[in-house]
Amino acid sequence: MQDGQQGVAVLTKEYWGGHGQVVYRYVVNGKDYTGVSTRNWQDAKYSKVGIGETAIVYYSVSRPWLSLLCKPDAFLDVLPALLALTLFFFFVITALKPKSKWALNLDDGKENNAT
Repeated sequence: MQDGQQGVAVLTKEYWGGHGQVVYRYVVNGKDYTGVSTRNWQDAKYSKVGIGETAIVYYSVSRPWLSLLCKPDAFLDVLPALLALTLFFFFVITALKPKSKWALNLDDGKENNAT
């Protein structure tokens, strides 16, 4: 976000993971990079770009391997990752220390009263 730069990418194929993502190539300072991103749904001109066509790529000058085909919105772009990380944290706590106040309650409210 601090050192974002705009360049040109060529879409090379549909990404195997689905969700409308594509694989693309771009060049920064003579070095080739490959990225995976959804098409730029924010710009009608690039929302339906096909394989072999060009699109704008946004990359970090200091870390040129970090890139997206959509202009990143700081918080909204990282929100899914933050949510996944939070869930992961609770699952790890639950696995390591199930009685912790941070652990997930997985017993659906029923107590096992076997006599």
